[in-house]
Amino acid sequence: MSEYTASIRRIGLINSGMFDTLALNFDVRAVHLVGANNVGKTSLIALIQFLFFPKMREMTFVKSAAESLGFYFRPEGSYLLFEVRTLTGSIRTVGIFGTGEADSRVNFVFNGSFDVNTFLTEERTPLPFKDLQANLFDRDFARFDRFERYEEALLGLHTRGEYNVPLFDLSKTNFRLLRRLMQGLLRLDRIDATDVQQFLIRIVEKGAVRTRFNLLQDFEQKYRHINSLRIELRELEALKPVVARYHDLLAKIEETAEKRDQHAAYFFHLSAAVSMLLSEKKKQLARVYDDEEARLEKLGGSVKRLSEQASDARTRLGEVRRQKERFEALTKTAQSHSEALVRQERDRLTHARVELATALAATQPQDAERLKRQLAALTREIDNVTRQLTHKTLQTVWDQAGFDENRRALLRFLVSGDLASREAEAVLADEKSFLQASSKAAEYLDDEGRFRGFGLDLPREVWFVPETDREPLDERQKRLEREMQSVRTAIEIAENTKRKQAELAEMDAAIAAKEAILAELAELRQLTVTWKDLESITREESRLDRELARLSRVIREREEESRLLRRQQQVTYTALKTAEEKWEQVHQVHASLSPDDGEPPEGLMARRLETLQAEYTQMRQSIATLESQLKQLDSQLAEPKSELEARYERSASDVSFERWLENKADLAGAIHDLEAQLQREYDGIFTVVRAKLSKITQAFGFVESQVAALNKAIHNVRISNITHIGIALEKTALLDAIDQSIPGQLDLFAAPDTSASLEDAHAQVEEYFNQIRNYGTEINLKDMFRLKFSVQFSHQPDPVERYEIHRFESNGTETGVKIVIYLGLIGLLQERKNVTGTRIPFFLDEVGSIDADNLNQLIAYCTENNFLPIFASPEIRKDISHNYLFRRDGNRSYLASVVKITPKPMEIAQDDASDLAGHPA
Repeated sequence: MSEYTASIRRIGLINSGMFDTLALNFDVRAVHLVGANNVGKTSLIALIQFLFFPKMREMTFVKSAAESLGFYFRPEGSYLLFEVRTLTGSIRTVGIFGTGEADSRVNFVFNGSFDVNTFLTEERTPLPFKDLQANLFDRDFARFDRFERYEEALLGLHTRGEYNVPLFDLSKTNFRLLRRLMQGLLRLDRIDATDVQQFLIRIVEKGAVRTRFNLLQDFEQKYRHINSLRIELRELEALKPVVARYHDLLAKIEETAEKRDQHAAYFFHLSAAVSMLLSEKKKQLARVYDDEEARLEKLGGSVKRLSEQASDARTRLGEVRRQKERFEALTKTAQSHSEALVRQERDRLTHARVELATALAATQPQDAERLKRQLAALTREIDNVTRQLTHKTLQTVWDQAGFDENRRALLRFLVSGDLASREAEAVLADEKSFLQASSKAAEYLDDEGRFRGFGLDLPREVWFVPETDREPLDERQKRLEREMQSVRTAIEIAENTKRKQAELAEMDAAIAAKEAILAELAELRQLTVTWKDLESITREESRLDRELARLSRVIREREEESRLLRRQQQVTYTALKTAEEKWEQVHQVHASLSPDDGEPPEGLMARRLETLQAEYTQMRQSIATLESQLKQLDSQLAEPKSELEARYERSASDVSFERWLENKADLAGAIHDLEAQLQREYDGIFTVVRAKLSKITQAFGFVESQVAALNKAIHNVRISNITHIGIALEKTALLDAIDQSIPGQLDLFAAPDTSASLEDAHAQVEEYFNQIRNYGTEINLKDMFRLKFSVQFSHQPDPVERYEIHRFESNGTETGVKIVIYLGLIGLLQERKNVTGTRIPFFLDEVGSIDADNLNQLIAYCTENNFLPIFASPEIRKDISHNYLFRRDGNRSYLASVVKITPKPMEIAQDDASDLAGHPA
């Protein structure tokens, strides 16, 4: 696309936005960004603002400026790259580096195209900015120290060529106006009639044509003099009611003050009489209160004594009743129990309890196994004794053989006691051999009785046990039986400790029950000694009941009398306090009053206190009302008085304030003279103002020429079913009146409208000027006309006219009309018509809603008028040459593929066919 003098050839991103790296070719007929939602299409287009707008505050993003900086520039460093062709035909790359902070953003430029790998390290991370400067030093790398210098670079205004990137042949004023239009193109904001009107006026103003006049600036001296006359006239007009109100308020204040003084004199004597009567009433109530207090103290002492007597009687009665109930219960106990039998049963239980407790104390649960082993040993031992008593044993055989005591002791030692005590027939196979062997055992004894046989060396005291020490078998049997019984009892206790403890507790309870019965029988004997019988207790109970009832009745009577007296005393106290408070109030008020030396009214002291108090309250309210009225009147007087005093001070008069008011009494003549003077001054200045209005009409002529140029540029534009788009100027009635009222200007614009008379035109201009005179509003060209937008549809015979672009029948129509008018306004900003301007990009989202024919028409129009259309939609369009398909990978996006489509050759169409290109005249 080399036929474009200045344009964006490519854009590149390094670690920016949603892309790690990206390079797109924009040097094409049209660009189509394809991808699902949130893949980064809109944010990719929004970054184009960094190329055209020097300052961040001029750019517009979806999020805030701080969030957008952090989105496009990451902390590790990010690059935005724009490869452009300048107006001179040179290729330069404009770049922006940043780390997400406002002060970190740097604009730079260098010669030639960019390579993405130049901005990456070997680890594929963003190259540090200092290293980039070193790498591109030989390509006239230049860094802009201020964003304002970058704006001058885009206009080619720098004296050093390495800074310039001339993309626009415009002045700074028109370039800034162009940026306002480009904001709408990149965001498709709604443009309304007021915006278009303002753009047209700005274009006219660049030709040094004035479109507004301010009376305070252009006619300062005369206008100030007229204003001073007008202010003085208004002050005189306002002075008359102020003076009348001032005098009226003074009269009312004097009348109210006189009435207040009369009331105050009478109120002084009235308050003195009320104070005296209240003092007497206060003393009387104090005496009554003291008498009632003495009676209350006497009644209180009587009630206290009676209450103490009743308390003693009540305590005695309770004790008697308790003893009576106890006497009855103990009598029943004595009838059902014998004291001797109860005592005998208690002793038996006590003995059994001691034995069981002793056994429990001597036996522990952990001795059960040991006791069982002991029982088994005793069982074996008693079995041996029984056998010895009933059968022939080895011991018996030794006795029958005639062995002496030493030999029998030795044999018993050598043979186990258990074996020796068994029946001989059970263990002896040959009794003779047994006896021979037993005889030889004595051969191993030496002279000292030491046994040295079988490898043993035992002294006599070890193996010899005298038979005289042996327990007889029958006694031994009885002893073993007793021990076995004791061991069995101990085992039973050890194995059944809880049950035995329960038995012990039952015994304790039974013993306690027996003890309680014995105690009750002893208590009955004591009560019998005190009362003798139940009838004596009953007689004492009746007597105490009667005494307590009598005391209670007397106490109630005394308490009721005390309550009535206390209530009466409260009434007296309230009346006393009320009298004291009223007296204090009246006394304070009387002390604050101004004394009156006149005689008090006759019969004042003879009247009742209640009547005087009612009149006192009424009179005090009347005085308060009069005081309030005086304050209100004083407050009302302050406003006119301060206003009059301010006027008096401004007048700097030598006479007194009162004399000055008298001089202002006749205001009619002064007002008439000032009005005449004001009219003469106004007639002089309005002649000059009419000349200024004629210049406004001249400025309107320049607006007409710009609108004509705009209509010529968009005359042959056809989009979809729209065959013609146009803008018309509609003069206001004020401009027509100016045309008629200013001689010599009628033939410059249009034929005069004969429907309105010259007098009506003068009156309308006069009304407009009066508004300016009264409110200080400037004369502005925008008040003289408004715009009307016209769209001719192919299916309608008449064009549709609207005063706003967004009021047409559909969103598609509104979008098409906005684009055409935007691009037409940009064309008007071109400084030199023989130089091709920069190819301006604009963005249209959701292009899928536009059919193929309309889209081809729109692209053809952009090609003819040097604009770059950038579209976006979810699907590839076969009618757009370059489709860039994006995919999402996690929180990043990437360019998946580039689909290039060669358009089919279009058939030659007739002149009246839909065509966006303009036909030469």
